[in-house]
Amino acid sequence: MTKISVITVSLNAVDCIEEAILSVVNQTYKNIEFILIDGESTDGTLDVINNYHDDINYLVSESDSGLYQAMNKGVQAATGDFIYFLNSDDFFFDENVISDVVQVIEKNQSVELVYGDVLLKKEKQLVRQQQVPVLTRKTLCRYGFCHQALFAKRETLLRLGGFIETYRIVADGDLLARALADGATSLHVDRDIATISLDGLSNTTNWREEKRQQLQSNYTRWELFLWRKLPGIIGRK
Repeated sequence: MTKISVITVSLNAVDCIEEAILSVVNQTYKNIEFILIDGESTDGTLDVINNYHDDINYLVSESDSGLYQAMNKGVQAATGDFIYFLNSDDFFFDENVISDVVQVIEKNQSVELVYGDVLLKKEKQLVRQQQVPVLTRKTLCRYGFCHQALFAKRETLLRLGGFIETYRIVADGDLLARALADGATSLHVDRDIATISLDGLSNTTNWREEKRQQLQSNYTRWELFLWRKLPGIIGRK
């Protein structure tokens, strides 16, 4: 029976962490390992977390160098077949998400990356964001990708060495690019995976320079021109 590790990283998330936790706890699929990595929150987040102590399989609260060190801690602690990262201000779309994804995983056992679509939330507005139907280095380079749509095989993440911790907000895209370059197979599931907040770090930080560095490290100049710049010049989607 496929085991799913859900990893949530938190830091001073008292206003939203409970909704994230409940969306995991209320999943109909029960072979879930829930891992929570907290960065020494001081705002009452840990009080909320402790209310669900019996539902959390692994909990640590300690200082870290940033988001991706915390996520790497979660990967190292995980024992599931596949890993999903649920941000502290996001939540699963409904209680059957993991059950539905596991059915796809078990029918396609050679696939390493299984992904769906997401809903973007800003204040009271929701916008559905469909991910590319076929995930390749080209489509990732051209359109980007929302990591909250993705279930990744744990062995794949470990094989690639996890996230590069010097990045502040683009290491998830970097890891996915490296996975695809390494030959990781992927499959799109036609269903919504999570509702995600647009008020997080990636929307409050100037990430353009990091994004440029990440792209240059994963694609050749010709690929960047052909897959990103040229479509923009000629207006091709």
